[in-house]
Amino acid sequence: MKKGLWNKDFTLITTSSILSAIGGEAIMVPVSLLVFDQTSSTFLSAVILVLGMLPDTLISIFSSPIIERSNKRTVMAAMEALTAGTYIVMAYLTRSGFSYSLYVVFTLVIATLSVFYRLAYEALFIDTVAPGLENKAYSISSLVYPVVTVTITPISTILYTAVPMSTIFIISSFLSLMPSLMILFISATGSDEEEKTRITLKGYIDDLKDGLLFFRQEKGIRNIETYIAITSGASGSITLLVQAFMQSNPALGVLYFGLVKSLEMAGRLAGGIFQYVKKIPARWRFAITVAVYLVYDISDSILVFLPIAVILFLRFISGTLGQVSATIRMTTTMNYLPRKYRVRTNAIFSFLCSLSYIVFQLLAGVLGEVMEYGKATLIIGSVSVTSMLFLIVAGKKHTKPVYCAERAESESA
Repeated sequence: MKKGLWNKDFTLITTSSILSAIGGEAIMVPVSLLVFDQTSSTFLSAVILVLGMLPDTLISIFSSPIIERSNKRTVMAAMEALTAGTYIVMAYLTRSGFSYSLYVVFTLVIATLSVFYRLAYEALFIDTVAPGLENKAYSISSLVYPVVTVTITPISTILYTAVPMSTIFIISSFLSLMPSLMILFISATGSDEEEKTRITLKGYIDDLKDGLLFFRQEKGIRNIETYIAITSGASGSITLLVQAFMQSNPALGVLYFGLVKSLEMAGRLAGGIFQYVKKIPARWRFAITVAVYLVYDISDSILVFLPIAVILFLRFISGTLGQVSATIRMTTTMNYLPRKYRVRTNAIFSFLCSLSYIVFQLLAGVLGEVMEYGKATLIIGSVSVTSMLFLIVAGKKHTKPVYCAERAESESA
């Protein structure tokens, strides 16, 4: 039985995820800078970004039955080791100069390994946490990437200007190798014993169908994750429109846009700290979450119509509230899901998010060309608000039980 939040397993998985995030950010920022420097093409740079998302769209669902039946700890360790090996190979190959096709292959390989790692991590993480402490655990987990992004991006930019790419690849390989070793000492496996059987083609197909059927029948999970995919894609596309609006406004510009992003990140940190020190009672979760979704979606929709001071204030508030609602959702959905369906459900969610991101980015690009940015944000924001009212509020009978879910003691084994 795990005692306290910072038990051995939780400490190991959290520390390893921090090191993994640092290694990933340390190399991906220089890669994006290098590609643009060498090609001077925003299109080729965008292709790299899209390729980084393709495995989530194409592989997540089809790999989930295999990961579901596997030891999640072993999958994570193997993916980190393969990532470290890929970095070492790149360190050798990049000594001879820049090759765009090489970085295309590299991006696809790393993105594919990341899909397997993330699905295994999401399924294993909850099993490293003692029942009753999920809220604190997810408040910490959800802050890893934002904090690493803020702190490591400037450092990796400096590294890019100071040392060869081969050196950066070697540094990142060590940062991936360390967590691959740490993960092996985690006691939890993220699997039930009966799941650890050799998978056949028939078993694989049956598991795939079973996962899709579960997602379709579990209306609460389906509605929540469909809405989150929609609002995440919409919010990302609105950010693109806000950036274009500010860059085309002489009184604002990129400095103010950077300040907007910084305050949103500060809000996320504040929300994470709040969730760490304060557990929201189950009876209040649904009402609070709906209120947060409404405030977030509406503020996104009207952002470009407001004075800059109000924009900055709203982004801080939205960041805070967004982090609170995200922690509630991650905690309760993982509490609600049976262990054997976690990977497959998360894979479907990942697919929906990737698809939504691509669709809304394209929609924002088209709308931004044919109408004012404010009208475009209103249209996209209205889609998000409507989906929330239809999927979350109108579907309260199914969604509220998910937000009120608590984990049984036996689930921590």
